[in-house]
Amino acid sequence: MIDFSLWPPSAEDAARIDGYSQRQKLFDGDHKHAFELTSAKIPAGLAQKLYLAADWPKLITLVQADMLFGESPILSQAEQIQMNNMVEETGLMVSLYEACLSASFRGDAVIQIGTGNDGTLCIEEKPAYCYFVERDPDNQRRILSEALAWEREDILGNPVLMVEHHFPGLIKREAFALDGPFFASQYTKRRNGKIKLAQVYGANAPAEEEDTGIERSLLFHIPNFRHGSQYFGQSDYTEPLISNFDSYNDRLTKIHSILDKHSDPKMVVPYGTLDERGQVKGGSMGLFQLPPGSDPNNPRYLTWNGELVAAYMELDKLADLIFKFSEIAPAIFGEDKAGSIESGRAMKFRFTRTIAKIRRKRLYWHRALMQLLLWAQKYATAHGLSYLQEDSPVKYAPARGYARIQWQDGLPKDTKEDVSTESERVQNRLSSVVSAIQRIDNCTEQAAVDELARIRAEEEQNPSGRTTPNTGAAPGAGPGAPEPIASAT
Repeated sequence: MIDFSLWPPSAEDAARIDGYSQRQKLFDGDHKHAFELTSAKIPAGLAQKLYLAADWPKLITLVQADMLFGESPILSQAEQIQMNNMVEETGLMVSLYEACLSASFRGDAVIQIGTGNDGTLCIEEKPAYCYFVERDPDNQRRILSEALAWEREDILGNPVLMVEHHFPGLIKREAFALDGPFFASQYTKRRNGKIKLAQVYGANAPAEEEDTGIERSLLFHIPNFRHGSQYFGQSDYTEPLISNFDSYNDRLTKIHSILDKHSDPKMVVPYGTLDERGQVKGGSMGLFQLPPGSDPNNPRYLTWNGELVAAYMELDKLADLIFKFSEIAPAIFGEDKAGSIESGRAMKFRFTRTIAKIRRKRLYWHRALMQLLLWAQKYATAHGLSYLQEDSPVKYAPARGYARIQWQDGLPKDTKEDVSTESERVQNRLSSVVSAIQRIDNCTEQAAVDELARIRAEEEQNPSGRTTPNTGAAPGAGPGAPEPIASAT
């Protein structure tokens, strides 16, 4: 079990939480404080300082979350009605989208299943900075125990540390008094050791031990991506990419500062125009004359011919590097220099690196989502939770296996191109009609079967209107004629 005699429990955890903090500031658009020691250079006690920031981090994260969960994956299983209601009632897709955002900028996402305050199934994200693990010294991927820990105040306003130890089938809760506020970069020791949960929550204190009813921890950790020697994931905001964000902001701010400084040019006047007090003789710029022999170009404004071409070229180069290092296709933002995209196939070719990155992330999310769906239903079954209204007699049935997940790419669909492609596949016996309908209409297998049944019923009522794809011939026109395909309405 993890030892919380120090908070955070290890130097590695403290460094991890520090990294989460900076990257969250970048995602939230708080670049001034994220780079306060570098390009922002905020002097002590100075709250306001001219600083321009380009919100690259948020764009990078939103693109990836939109492509993973902006278009919800299709979930299919034997208990399809149960699955549909569970997804709807728990707001699962919203939780997954939010967790995907966190995984992108932090490098990790943590999702917990449990019972909500209203007695229904609850699936929600937990901040990764609250998640701690005890690993096997001989195998960094083997977890001996895991916990959630966070700081809060007790009923008297004193800082306390709450800890939930998660084991298969069991949750143990502890509370500890702290001797000072939480700083991720420092260790804060306990003040008076363990305290009663009632001192923290009063009469509504949860049980110190809770039987979860399932033989698995209720926590699901999803890394953004990682290599074999790591347990925690890596953020999309790598250190080289962060340095490019910093440099872009610095150059943008300096260009603005230079242009602002020279937006109010000074005037050059002939010698003798100003009196001994530095004022214009005659009281007004319109009431003086040039002495004989003066430069006819005076008076004039003193302007600066700013050579900013190199600075703007550097901005363009930094933008190219950010696109390259983040693996985001410029065409996604309409910045593609190759011109307009004419078809869905051409679009996917332009987005090759971005699509590859999303598929890489999907490797981690696919297994985690299958596990999450299975154990959420087992948990609901064990606790007799309803997936409909409170007075509904229907309860969750035991899940009989993993759900099938059909991922979407999040890109605009070229329906005409898709129908043509699927028609050729069916005609050449490379796909079933049901599978083709699923891919075209982004629906479950059961919905595709129902749609095909409706199509056949309509064909029986109007046999003369039945044609095979791309030919217009009657379906019985030759041996082995393929089944027709139609899109759901």
